[in-house]
Amino acid sequence: MKKCIALIILAFNLVFAGCTSNDLLDQLPEKISDFVQEYFPGQDVSTAEFGDDGTYMVRLRNSVMLTFDKQNNWQSVNGYGSTLPQMFLFDQLPPALYQYLQEMESVNGVYGVVRDSRLYRVELKNQSLLYNISDGSITIPANPAQLRSLFRIPD
Repeated sequence: MKKCIALIILAFNLVFAGCTSNDLLDQLPEKISDFVQEYFPGQDVSTAEFGDDGTYMVRLRNSVMLTFDKQNNWQSVNGYGSTLPQMFLFDQLPPALYQYLQEMESVNGVYGVVRDSRLYRVELKNQSLLYNISDGSITIPANPAQLRSLFRIPD
């Protein structure tokens, strides 16, 4: 009897393990799927939505939200309280911005990054940084509420 119950529990676990949220990962465009696997290995996708404007919003089981544009390039990565992987920051931020974060000893304290064709916005615990792509300048905005108007990308 105990063996029968154990087999039923094992079969139940196998059935539900086969229906993981990794199935969602497999359904995403290859560029997005590769991005998730490279920078968030082992993380399951909990939701993936294709927007009317051609963007993808991908939510990982650990609460990270990723937004991709029509060309499947990342637009924003929001940790929702979790810090972002250092490998992502090293690979995806402009070298001068990454170096600045290193000098501030903040590489392990980045909670979100948003970018568009003009700017990168880096969210730290208590402040934001702006990196201007055209001139390479890094600023700390005095009024964080004005940051939202600089980006057309939703948080």
